[in-house]
Amino acid sequence: MTGLLCRALMPLTLQRGGAGVTKTAQESGGHIRIKKETEYSQGSEDRLRAVNLNLLPILRELLRLRKVSEAAQALNMSQSAVSDALARLRHIFQDELLIPSGRTFTLSDKAKEIEAITLEALDKFEALLNTKPFNPREATGKIQIAASDSIVLTLGMPLLRSIRTAGARISVHFHASRDSRIQGLISGLIDFAVVYGYEAPQVAPTLKVTHLFDDALVLIAGLKLAQSIHLDREGLDEIRRLAITQGANGRGMLVDEMFLQQAADAQLQTVLMPALRLLPLIAQSQNTLSIIPQRLAERLAPGDRFRVIEFELPKITAFALWNQSRANDPLHQWVLRTLTDVGRATAEHPPVHDNHSVEK
Repeated sequence: MTGLLCRALMPLTLQRGGAGVTKTAQESGGHIRIKKETEYSQGSEDRLRAVNLNLLPILRELLRLRKVSEAAQALNMSQSAVSDALARLRHIFQDELLIPSGRTFTLSDKAKEIEAITLEALDKFEALLNTKPFNPREATGKIQIAASDSIVLTLGMPLLRSIRTAGARISVHFHASRDSRIQGLISGLIDFAVVYGYEAPQVAPTLKVTHLFDDALVLIAGLKLAQSIHLDREGLDEIRRLAITQGANGRGMLVDEMFLQQAADAQLQTVLMPALRLLPLIAQSQNTLSIIPQRLAERLAPGDRFRVIEFELPKITAFALWNQSRANDPLHQWVLRTLTDVGRATAEHPPVHDNHSVEK
């Protein structure tokens, strides 16, 4: 009886046109239930079995750095080993992946398609293996952040205090904010780029955007200009329009040290997001206005060199940009959480308008 029951429940698989069909006989009224298994491509299965998982981290670095030599250095491998791995990856994907272009490579259409998918898959797999909790007191290393002067003044010291309070023995290096910061994030030379924008920046799929805090733009003038010139409504409206149309680059990030092209008054010029080194010159100028974040203006307003002109300009937001390939780097993610906490604390203290305005 036992043998008959076992034989009755034994699944039988039949091949029909490449699809597996499983018949399970059940002794419940003599009925037979038929279940079709999922169809698959024999060629796809063979390729999947041929994939060496060790190739995936190599693929990630090749897509990220686009140079065999730099990928080899990042992976601590020889260039010949990485070249061999690239050849095997090309065979697996049946695609060139990296196309030679001078001394570097450009990504093929297939490589662009799989780049974000590869990063996400590796991130999830590495997260499963990373079970040891991160201890900031054991952390050492160097963090590279690209940011404008105004952001460094707003976030720099609070970030460093938080890192020191946690006992982490890491150094933080701030770099000037330039257009090359995006390429620096992609290549791994920069850990974070902190930028201002009217809205979230448009970046590559491999980069992530994290909200930090909200701010606003304000118009300031040195006392010499404030005492010698009257700004009419038409001139102020033009400044607002130029700040919106010229103030952001193609990715939606505010441009540093932008001289707005004003037409209404050739004698008057306005600088958007000037570096700190320019502020003393602007303070002495009789024909230069400046548009800066309101949080920075609060630091300047109590002095006797600048006044804030009461005039509504667009709101802005500070964002942290980072590379998804670092999603399972414990130190990187801890610094990101710390940076986010500092941004949240900053947001809890909204900017306060200065009362000493030159125009009402």
